[in-house]
Amino acid sequence: IRIGTRIWMILWIKTWASEHETIKPVQHFVWERLNDRYTEDAHILNKVLEEPPHGIRKFRWRREHNWRVVQRSKSIQLPLEETFTRTVVVVQVPIDGSGKVNLPYLSDIVSFLLQQYRGRAFGTIKDKIEKDGLPMPLEVVLLIKSGGGSVSQYGLAAAQVQRLATEEGIKLTVSVDQAAASGGYMVASQAHNLIAAPFATLGSVGVMLESFNVRDALKNLGVAPISLKAGKHKNTLSLFGPITAADEKHEVDRLRKVHDSFREFVVESRPTLADSMN
Repeated sequence: IRIGTRIWMILWIKTWASEHETIKPVQHFVWERLNDRYTEDAHILNKVLEEPPHGIRKFRWRREHNWRVVQRSKSIQLPLEETFTRTVVVVQVPIDGSGKVNLPYLSDIVSFLLQQYRGRAFGTIKDKIEKDGLPMPLEVVLLIKSGGGSVSQYGLAAAQVQRLATEEGIKLTVSVDQAAASGGYMVASQAHNLIAAPFATLGSVGVMLESFNVRDALKNLGVAPISLKAGKHKNTLSLFGPITAADEKHEVDRLRKVHDSFREFVVESRPTLADSMN
């Protein structure tokens, strides 16, 4: 094999190995221009309507129906400044298989929108101070349907949504068709505008904890449950161990603290609710 051929083979192998070792970017989201959502459907419908019904000749159908009844007119070309004034991004808040908010996906899409907005992907407006201009104002509409879940999960989800609400130049709107209760309302409350259907469920600013104890039932069956722990407040609501009045008081106090934090978090974004929540 000639030297030139050997060098070419070495370079090819190196390139091939490099391509297979590199992690290639993938598409995470699917985007659709809502203004054009039904454009293809309208095109197909028009084609169907142009076809004559069974038993009627095409020429007669076009003469009597299309040309005389439909009265087609040329499409009006509107000026761009009248048809495009701002961008509104509509996002369905992702729900996982258990009916709870999909946190990784929500975090990704918030980070992506902020990155694109700061990078002026949605347009630029002229500014006397900023040489490159300012990002064009953006509205993000979140569609939420959730009855809540764990405190930590929905607290983090609300914090992600708060990142959009506190970004200068972004207007955040939340739309609720059915329910945004408890943790779902915690997320929805961070919006600048909160829109709900007439019979949608909103609110339920509260915290609850449910459990059960089978210690006495096991004793009746002749089973002696053993529960060992270190730490005064470790596993206070044990499934098998004894539960004291002090244990119950500790859990109630903890729930009240979480509830107070929940209320404060909501009131920070919706101060008019300060006197109506309990």
